[in-house]
Amino acid sequence: MEGSDTTVRKPSTVADFGLAKLVGRTNEEDLIATRLVGTPGYLPPESVKELQVTPKTDVFAFGVVLAELITGQRALTRDNNEPPKLKSLITVVNKIFREEDPESALEAVVDGNLRGSYPMEDVCKMAEIAEWCLSEDPVNRPEMREVVQTISQIMTSSVEWEASLGGNSQVFSGLLGR
Repeated sequence: MEGSDTTVRKPSTVADFGLAKLVGRTNEEDLIATRLVGTPGYLPPESVKELQVTPKTDVFAFGVVLAELITGQRALTRDNNEPPKLKSLITVVNKIFREEDPESALEAVVDGNLRGSYPMEDVCKMAEIAEWCLSEDPVNRPEMREVVQTISQIMTSSVEWEASLGGNSQVFSGLLGR
């Protein structure tokens, strides 16, 4: 047909970011990559070890992005104690939940630009989502629809928190008007 576009486009994944060059499928769910290139820090262990990309790869990458938003840190940073080494944000998140007082540990790493402009209870819930998404075993990671449902509930709670301030905060109210 004249003028028709016959290009078939594969859906991209968040973790892909153009990092994985996909060449074949073992089934409809699994994609096998021949090599991984690009920015490290967003790929889950199974992608690095086995060159496997699945929908759970996106979930993992979303967990990294969520952790970046909460902490204001990058996925990978130089370790100040050992400059040649890189420190993973995944390690930071996992360490929070191994502490005796996870809420205090989380407060210590929350982005300084956010302090006080949010309900800490909701930030804890967001950090729990990040940790859930960052599960080493992809079977233990949530589906993205579960993440969206949970974040929607947190959003409602946050808007109620903001309303309780009597209009003294504009953090969340602008989000609902869109």
